[in-house]
Amino acid sequence: MKLIRSVVDPEKLDHIKAELAKLCVLGITLTTVLDHVPQKERTLVVWRARRFTSRFFERVEIDVTVQDEDVDAVVDVIMAAARTGDFGDGHVSIIPVEHRYVIRTGAREVS
Repeated sequence: MKLIRSVVDPEKLDHIKAELAKLCVLGITLTTVLDHVPQKERTLVVWRARRFTSRFFERVEIDVTVQDEDVDAVVDVIMAAARTGDFGDGHVSIIPVEHRYVIRTGAREVS
C-alpha cells in the first residue's frame, strides 16, 4: 500500500475529487495547509493599512491510501487535474504504508 499525499490549489479540489471518483477512489482525507512558494509573493494589507509580503499560500493537502498497482493511475489523475502550468501548482509525494487498520472493525489491511 502507498499513501499519496498531494498539496494543491483549493480551486482545483472539486475537479480532483471528480476525477478520483472515476477511478473509484472515494476515501480521501483533506487538510488545509500553508504552502511556501518561493517564486510567488503576495502583499497583504492588515489593520491600519500596514502591508507585508508573504510567500505562504493556502493550499489543500489530499491524502489517499491505495494499493501499489493503483499508484500511477491516481498520481496521473491528480497531476492532470491540478496542473495550470504556473508556479505553485503543488506537489505529489508517495509514502510507503506497512499496515492500515479499520478502527470500526479492527481489521488490518496489509499491502
